[in-house]
Amino acid sequence: MGGLIQREFCALCAACCIDLLFEDLARLPWLASLVADAKRIVTFTRKNHHMLAIFHSLNAHDIVLPTDTPFAYSYLVFHRLYMVMDSLCTSVVDRHWLTMSMANTDIARHLQYEVLDEAFWTKIETILPILKYIYTVLHILDKEGSTLGLVYHIYTRT
Repeated sequence: MGGLIQREFCALCAACCIDLLFEDLARLPWLASLVADAKRIVTFTRKNHHMLAIFHSLNAHDIVLPTDTPFAYSYLVFHRLYMVMDSLCTSVVDRHWLTMSMANTDIARHLQYEVLDEAFWTKIETILPILKYIYTVLHILDKEGSTLGLVYHIYTRT
């Protein structure tokens, strides 16, 4: 090659970059604790069959698991938790809640406290509109072919 240096460049797709942005946001100290609390609520609800039965008796929607989606988990879990907030709050004060074998554990009491804490829901309500715009861009970019031009077109129209 006569002295020419070949360089390889790794260019991530735009959707992967946006997903990495979601991951970075979820690691911010002020958001990391909210993500951890949301994951605890989802995990407890999904793994405890009694709690899941109480929840499903009140709501037809399901709660998003981390394995359900590869992209934008933080936004999707916040969005779904916010959608089912009333059912979750009702579930943890339901009379059937007291009959659960796990109801008196530290994990269950912490979950009950978090679900009934208005500040928890206010934080989710505050962050959702910000994450929604990023998620919308991700949704546009996560298609076959070159989509960055489409994002530029949409951006210049608004």
